[in-house]
Amino acid sequence: MKQQFVLAILFLALAPLSAQKINGEVENGKEALTIGAIKEIQSKALSEKRILNIYLPDGYHPDSAATYPGIYLLDGSAHEDLLHIIGLVQFMNMYELMPGSIVVGIANVDRYRDFTHPTTDPEDLEALPTGGGSEKFIDFIEKELQPFIEKNYKTNGTRTVIGQSMGGLLATEVLLKRPYLFDDYIIVSPSLWWDRQSLMNSADSTLRANPDLHKKVFVSLGEEHPVMHEVADKLVNAIRNSGNENITLFYEPILDEDHATILHAAVYKAFKVMNDRYRLLREFQRQTEQWRQAYNSGEAQNLAPLYSEDARYISSHVSGLEANGREAVIANFQKGKNMGGHIDSIEILTMDISDGLVTLLCKYQATNSGETVVGRNLLVLKKVNGAWLITLHMTVV
Repeated sequence: MKQQFVLAILFLALAPLSAQKINGEVENGKEALTIGAIKEIQSKALSEKRILNIYLPDGYHPDSAATYPGIYLLDGSAHEDLLHIIGLVQFMNMYELMPGSIVVGIANVDRYRDFTHPTTDPEDLEALPTGGGSEKFIDFIEKELQPFIEKNYKTNGTRTVIGQSMGGLLATEVLLKRPYLFDDYIIVSPSLWWDRQSLMNSADSTLRANPDLHKKVFVSLGEEHPVMHEVADKLVNAIRNSGNENITLFYEPILDEDHATILHAAVYKAFKVMNDRYRLLREFQRQTEQWRQAYNSGEAQNLAPLYSEDARYISSHVSGLEANGREAVIANFQKGKNMGGHIDSIEILTMDISDGLVTLLCKYQATNSGETVVGRNLLVLKKVNGAWLITLHMTVV
């Protein structure tokens, strides 16, 4: 019975085979559409050459000071998950839902060998006779792949791994055995039934033994065999019961998908929830720029839509300078405008989210009477009718 289940999972995971190619060919003398680069490295750990498909974000330049997070995609061959994951990254970055990222698609040679740890289960051995090589593959990631990417590309040190099915098994093994390799884990329909669920049998004790892990873990699966739900629940419960508040867990079953169709929808949702802080920061950067433009317009009343009715303004370095209520706050800013004040720039330094409030510490540069002034503002915002409004504006030294 189990063997039938294993074979069914393997069948659903298979993709049509095609040539390893993402650059296309010049046809009728016209330039090909190129979305990435193909690199080849020799792996000592695996004793073979491995192909990498690498996507660089829009605006990437080797001489730029900008750096980018890295997304490591298991099943990263061109005919597997590479193209649609790159599409998600490009789309979500375009709409500022996640930062521009370097995608490293790891093309497969034998995914069943690379993604599975050794098993003593006879049915596993019969179904996947080449299995059991995950330790060497993880060595390849740690000692060869990641150093190659960091040496040759402008990374910022933040790493995400994406794995589905057997790839989800491998991603979970890394989380439990070498968690330092990645910051964020996107684990979809993980085949944790492998080797009589041995990874899950030790997951509780492993996670409890590592209470200082700072990770984000996203787990998802579709409408699948009950065993798949059983093992996914074990992983989720092990994380929840670890006592580690530094692991941020997202558990998002998508039950209108199945094992074959789940990945795209799951990764979209993972990117969205795991980058929520980035999205908010971009939103508030736009809002502070809106504030700057409204102030410089000469009519402080243009600031009114950005403040709540009960807004307060406090100056920490001018004794007694305080305004209570939106109209009083606006009147205070009008006095500054009447004295010729001009805000040159505003930069968000820190952002904290707690109890439905967002606190921003901002650095500003202003011009007053021809002199440049640099200072800081503390802004506290709350959501009112779907919009973030400033409820406290404090000038701090």
